[in-house]
Amino acid sequence: MIIKIAILFSTLLFAYFKLSSNNYLLQEQPVVGVFTQPSTFSEYSRDNYTYIAASYVKFLESGGARVIPIPYEANYSTLDEIFSNINGILIPGGSTGLIGPSLYTQKVAYLVNKALKINKEGGWFPVIGICLGHEVMHYILSNYSANFLIDVKGQDKVTKPINIQYRQAYFYGQMNEELYQASLKENLAYYHHIHAVSPSLYEIAPILKQYLRITSTQIDDDEQLFITSTDGINIPFYSFQYHPEKNPFEWTIPANHSLHAIQFSRIHSYQFIQSCRMNTNKFSLDLNSLIFNYNPVQPVNQNYNQVYIFHRLNTMEDQELQNP
Repeated sequence: MIIKIAILFSTLLFAYFKLSSNNYLLQEQPVVGVFTQPSTFSEYSRDNYTYIAASYVKFLESGGARVIPIPYEANYSTLDEIFSNINGILIPGGSTGLIGPSLYTQKVAYLVNKALKINKEGGWFPVIGICLGHEVMHYILSNYSANFLIDVKGQDKVTKPINIQYRQAYFYGQMNEELYQASLKENLAYYHHIHAVSPSLYEIAPILKQYLRITSTQIDDDEQLFITSTDGINIPFYSFQYHPEKNPFEWTIPANHSLHAIQFSRIHSYQFIQSCRMNTNKFSLDLNSLIFNYNPVQPVNQNYNQVYIFHRLNTMEDQELQNP
C-alpha cells in the first residue's frame, strides 16, 4: 500500500509541476489523431482505400476523447493543420511496410518528430504506438536502424501475461495491487505479431536511451526476449507491442474478455487520454472531419469486428520520398 501511494503521489506531483510551470488547464474536450494505413481487405483495394480499425477509435473514445483520422498519404501542409488541432496521436497496429523508410514511415516520422520537438522545448504532445506503432516509433527514434526488428515465434493471436520491469511506469503505476498481480500472472495481453523489438536495439542505437525506458518484456517460443512496452523519458511517448484495445472491442479473435482484462485495457485508454488533456491545442477544424462523419463497416477479414474505410486521397503536393 505504501509503495502504491508513493507511486501515485510521484505521478500526481509530476503532473502538478508540469501544469503549474506551463500554466496549463486540463483539456476537457481532447481530440486524438489516428493514422490510417493502406487497406488490407479484398473488397477494398489498397490502391484506392485506407482504413482504421474501429477498436482503436472505441479505445480512445472510452477514455474520453474524440478522434480524427490522419491520412497517411496526406501532404505535409495537411498534416501540419491536423497536428495543430489535436492533443495526441495514436499510431495503430497493422501490416504496412516500414523499411526504407516507406512513405507511411515518413509521414508518421514527420509528426512524431514535430511532437518530439515540442516536448524537448518544454511543451506537451503525447504519442502512443501499438504493435506496428510500437515498432515504427523505435525505427524512427533509432534514426532508422537497420536492425530494429527481430523475428519472433508463437506470438500471432495469443494472450500472455507481461513481465513488468518498471512498476512506476505511467500505466502500470496506476494499477491497484490486484490488477498488477493479474497482469503478471494472467493472460491479459493480446499479441498479434511476427516481429518485435529486442532490448539489444538500445545498445545498437543508444540514442533510444535518451527517449524511451523499457517497462515490460516477454519471451517468444524460442526464448527470445522482446520489448512489450516503453515509457518516454521526460516526454509523453508510450508504446506497446501488445494490443490493449482488443480486450473490450474485438470478438472474432481469442482476446481475453475477463474483468481483469477489461480493467487492464481501461488503464491504458484512461491514462493516455489523461496525458492528452495536458496538451493545450484547441480543435478548430470542420466537425465533419471527425470520425463521427464516417460509418464503420464489417470487413470480410475477421481480425476486426468493424473498420473505418476511407477513399485514398488523390493528390499529394509533396514528393513521396521527401526526407521527414
